[in-house]
Amino acid sequence: MNAAQLQFQVHPQYYLPTTP
Repeated sequence: MNAAQLQFQVHPQYYLPTTP
């Protein structure tokens, strides 16, 4: 698991602005 995937699990809204 890389840093990007790790951060995605912590705050996916940062990567998916469409997430409510």
